[in-house]
Amino acid sequence: MADPRVVPQYDIPARQDHLAIFDADFRQDISLYQEHDHVQTLEATLGDRVVGRKVGVGVHSPYRDVVDIAHLLQDTDADGLITIGSSSDSDAGKVASKLANTLRPRFTEADVGAIVDQAKGHATTNAARVRVIQAPTSLSAAEWNGTASATNADGKKQHFGLANHRDAPPT
Repeated sequence: MADPRVVPQYDIPARQDHLAIFDADFRQDISLYQEHDHVQTLEATLGDRVVGRKVGVGVHSPYRDVVDIAHLLQDTDADGLITIGSSSDSDAGKVASKLANTLRPRFTEADVGAIVDQAKGHATTNAARVRVIQAPTSLSAAEWNGTASATNADGKKQHFGLANHRDAPPT
């Protein structure tokens, strides 16, 4: 039986195989990690150089996901971060790389909120210590510029400036 949540994007011949999924759970319905083996192949190729993994980032890069990624960077002393996915994944990686070099280990979402100028919606952070390599699966502003944003628990998007990697060690 066909999934009733899956419908054609547009009812025109040129878009026949392009589908939309309503009420999708990205980790099960549209995740590159779940639907294909590309990421697993990359992990196998990199072998023991992979020191951590987080599968899936919520829409608009929620603080909870950004904090998880930053903790992975801090806990593993990683020297690089590869993001594979859409703009939320790209932004989450850029913000996490800065927060990992700005806040103390095991920081919380509240700690992130504390460095944001609430009137301007902008945070002051240290430069990233790790380089971020992005493999985008979409095209939006996150994929072509160094600025990044993440969304707090109240749904407010906060900006974290340029992901400045000039001070990052060469990899």
